[in-house]
Amino acid sequence: AKQRESQLQKEINFNTELKRKLNKELEFFSTKQKKIASKEKAIEDKLEIQIGKLEELSRLSAEEAKAELMDSLKEKAKSDAMGYVQQQIEEARLTAQQEAKKIVINTIQAESIMESLEIIK
Repeated sequence: AKQRESQLQKEINFNTELKRKLNKELEFFSTKQKKIASKEKAIEDKLEIQIGKLEELSRLSAEEAKAELMDSLKEKAKSDAMGYVQQQIEEARLTAQQEAKKIVINTIQAESIMESLEIIK
């Protein structure tokens, strides 16, 4: 019975110490969490101030600036696409010219062969 009582007392002491350590860690993390929340709030406040300053400087709201940027990107994409299409058309034209030259040369050669055959007959 004494041994059982001693064992239970050890477990109680161990659990008490464990509980003390956990409470200490909980307090530590709670303090850390409060500091992080405070820093996060400060960052958000600074960001709002910076956005306000940018809006003042550009005289545009964030949404207007976003819309202007989107329009600019659309125009760039259109320009790039038109350049690409023009390049493809030019390449197709050059290829067609080369093929036409080959056809003309082949036709001339074929006629020349036909004339040669006519002479031989």
